[in-house]
Amino acid sequence: MKSSLEPSDDDLRLIDRMTPDIPDLSDLDSELTRILDTAKRAIPAKGKKRDRPAGIQRLDSLYKNPENWEPWSNITLVHQSEGKVDTILGFFISYRHRTVIGARKLVHSPADPILGHEIEYVTDPWYVEEAQRRRATPSTEMHFMVTVQIILDDGLRSDGEHILHVGATRGVGIRQAVLDAPARLSSGDTIMYLPEGLDILDGLARETKIKLKEAFDGQS
Repeated sequence: MKSSLEPSDDDLRLIDRMTPDIPDLSDLDSELTRILDTAKRAIPAKGKKRDRPAGIQRLDSLYKNPENWEPWSNITLVHQSEGKVDTILGFFISYRHRTVIGARKLVHSPADPILGHEIEYVTDPWYVEEAQRRRATPSTEMHFMVTVQIILDDGLRSDGEHILHVGATRGVGIRQAVLDAPARLSSGDTIMYLPEGLDILDGLARETKIKLKEAFDGQS
């Protein structure tokens, strides 16, 4: 006869149904390892460069790559000082960045005949100091202003004197004479209007070229 304290077969089956399955401990270890590995991969390694934010580029590729710069205009840079004579700081080519609005650079260089011309006035003394540092390095380039009556080789002449921004090379000669302001010339039945920034050297009459040559010799 079975003791009343011993569970019956029905009792045992009921206990089995009520007891939750206990997972294998090896499976728990594998799952925990997988979770930790995933978390570690999400943390950047020490010293590893993070991805560069969108829209930010390296200085080398953005500004130092010459293909990003477009020649825009010839520039005569002139310093204005109150109560003093204007000083030509030099002839430059102005470049504008192809993608960055407002970015430009001036490169001291002979004029590019394909480009237009602008006269840019500055007042900051820094420009004068920078020009002096540049000129401290031996150079064959010369830039000066001459005030003359403009006479062209076809007889057209201005009704007064005009300032010409002259570029020259020591040992070679004058290479350009650029109008500081618009000029009106006339001869007989013809009136001609020339714009500011125009290089008129090739069209000058011999007598005007002689005056420029005299100024050039005085600068040398």
